[in-house]
Amino acid sequence: MLDPVKAAWDIGCIIRWLDYNDTWLAAEWGHPSDNLGGILAVADHLSQQRLAGGKPPPTMKVVLEAMIKAHEIQGVPALENSFNRVGLDHVVLVKVASTAVCAKLMGANREQMLSALSHAWVDGQSLRTYRHAPNNGSRKSWAAGDATSRAVRLADMAIRGEMGIPGALTAPQWGFYDVLFSKTNKDQKLKPEDKRQLSLPQDFGSYSATAAVRIKWRLNTRLVIVVADRMAFHCWRTNSGTIWQPVFRGIGVSRFMARAVIRSCLKAQQCRNFWSVLLSGRHYIGS
Repeated sequence: MLDPVKAAWDIGCIIRWLDYNDTWLAAEWGHPSDNLGGILAVADHLSQQRLAGGKPPPTMKVVLEAMIKAHEIQGVPALENSFNRVGLDHVVLVKVASTAVCAKLMGANREQMLSALSHAWVDGQSLRTYRHAPNNGSRKSWAAGDATSRAVRLADMAIRGEMGIPGALTAPQWGFYDVLFSKTNKDQKLKPEDKRQLSLPQDFGSYSATAAVRIKWRLNTRLVIVVADRMAFHCWRTNSGTIWQPVFRGIGVSRFMARAVIRSCLKAQQCRNFWSVLLSGRHYIGS
């Protein structure tokens, strides 16, 4: 038996470990299904409580509605607010969205909801350090679990009476805007061509280039492929080295393009030798 905070961490890590869940692409990117860590943990906790008291448990409709709300809460701010451009990781939006929907599931009123959300914003937010070479590492796989787990904790505290922080976003000098979001913040908007059309075992940063290689093979032409360099692509997807964890499938676009050229296709099994990683002892979360 796990308390919902620890359960949210575990479920969030399970969902994110392979880094192959849903992707939302806009000025900020992210994976809204990360919120399922908190949603499922809280729903299960409430179900056990209610069944023990002879009451009906929450239905799957309630769970799905929470997920829809989480998608909207995480996705809409990401349309025109690029947190990565100021050095913040996108899991800040997971924390905010999970806090809102988990507080709602727990029965929070308006004041309790505002209190919980204020603490989600005033929390020290994750830096993107661990997503970029030479510092990229396994935190990529548990960062979302950490965020959705923290959200459950904040929602619980607010319901128990923790006071809110009205100026969490707007307080001069000390608020989120002035402290963490005051740099130039312009990035690309969501474009139709960014949407996934093919099933490839990699993240969106190197997806389009590999998809172009596959199209070239299907057309059987001497088509020349030009990879245009964008900021996010350059700083995130040009890493090199051994792929020692599933989460690194998306990095090193040249590796994926070369493999697709040689083999005319790209499959998940070609990205790394999973068993060699397990035997080497480097797969250390959950082992």
